[in-house]
This record gives sequence, structure tokens and C-alpha cells, in this order.
Amino acid sequence: MSDFNSFLTLSILLSSSLNLVSILLSSSLNLVSILLSSSLNLVSILLSSSLNLVSILLSSSLNLVSILLSSSVLTALISACKLDSTFSSFISKFSFKNSISL
Repeated sequence: MSDFNSFLTLSILLSSSLNLVSILLSSSLNLVSILLSSSLNLVSILLSSSLNLVSILLSSSLNLVSILLSSSVLTALISACKLDSTFSSFISKFSFKNSISL
């Protein structure tokens, strides 16, 4: 009877050990799965944020170039108007002097 009790105790201990190993292995695999999923989510978020940042910077640069070009065109138009005004004034003065001398 003692041998049977020893065998039964050993079987229970072995079964408990196997259950514990199974639980630990399952928990480890779940932890690895969670960590891998979290890492992939983090990489996805970082990549998306980087692409958004690049898009914003590119858009801002293009807007700045557009503003600078508009400013240059506006400056050129103002200069042309000033030049035209000066030229028109010169022509009218010249015409007025010529009409007086005639």
C-alpha cells in the first residue's frame, strides 16, 4: 500500500508540475504575443507620425515658396507701376514743355 501511495503522490506531483509548466509556457507565449503586438503598434504609430510630419513640412515649405514667389511678383508689379508712373510723368512734362515752346 505504501508503494501505491508513493506512486499516487508522485503522479500528482508530476501532473502538477506539468500543469505548472504548461501554464508558464502559455503565459510566456501570451506575453511575447502582447509585446510583439505592442511593438508593431508602436512602430506603426511612429511611422505614421513621421509621414505626417514630413507631409506637414513639405506642405509648409511649398506654402512658403508660394508666398515668396507671390511677394516677388508683387514687388515686381509695384516696381513696374512706379517705373510706369515715373515714365508717364516724364512724358507728360516733356509734352507740356514742347507744347509751350511751340
